[in-house]
Amino acid sequence: MAGFKRYYKAPLADEVYTSLQQLDFSTELAQAAARQPDAVFAFFPGGLGVSFAKQYAQSGLQKTPLLSTFTIDAISLPVLGESAQGMISGGFWAPDFDNASSRRFVQAFEQRYKRIPSNYAAQSYDAALLLDAAIAKVQGRVADKPAFMAALKQADFPSVRGDFRFNNNHFPLQDMHVLQAVRDEQGRMTLKTLATPFHKQPDAYHRQCPLS
Repeated sequence: MAGFKRYYKAPLADEVYTSLQQLDFSTELAQAAARQPDAVFAFFPGGLGVSFAKQYAQSGLQKTPLLSTFTIDAISLPVLGESAQGMISGGFWAPDFDNASSRRFVQAFEQRYKRIPSNYAAQSYDAALLLDAAIAKVQGRVADKPAFMAALKQADFPSVRGDFRFNNNHFPLQDMHVLQAVRDEQGRMTLKTLATPFHKQPDAYHRQCPLS
C-alpha cells in the first residue's frame, strides 16, 4: 500500500484496512460503492484475494476498475474465472512476453503441466538459469565463494523478463508492467500486458543499503 501511495499523488477517496482472517468484505465493498471512486486498489494474498475478487465482481462495482498486485495472477485466475475479467494487476512478468526465453519457458511449462505458468514459476525458472550461468562461469567450482558470488552478480543469463541485472543491494533492476485479466485464444483466463510504466526500476530502499 505504501508503494501505491508513493506514486499516486492525487487525494485518496478513503483508506480501509481489514483483518488478514477476514473472508467477508460486504461492508467494505458497500463503503467503496458509496464513495464512487475512479478505481479501487487492493492487496489480499492467497485465499483472501480470491474471496475479495469474487465478491468485488458480485458487488455492483464492475464498472469501477479493481487494481491489485499479486492478487490477480495465474494461480488465482483459474479459480476466479470470468469474475476476474478486466481486473488490473502489476508485476515484473506476464505469459505474453515476446522474448525468446519467455516463449520457450511458457511453451515447455504448458506442455508439461497443462496450465499457464505463474509469475512465481517464471521467477523460479529465472533463478535456475542464473545459477546455471554462474556455475558455468566458475567451471563448477562453487566452493570458490568470491568467484561464484561475482558470477551471480553479473546476471549473464537470458531472463524471461527481458533485460535484467542486479542493483547495488542485489535486488533486481527490472521493468514493471500493467497487466489485465483476459481470456486467451483457448478460453483460459490469463494476464495480458497493457503498459510498462517503469523501466529498469530499482526498489525504493536501495540507497539505504551498504552493499555494492
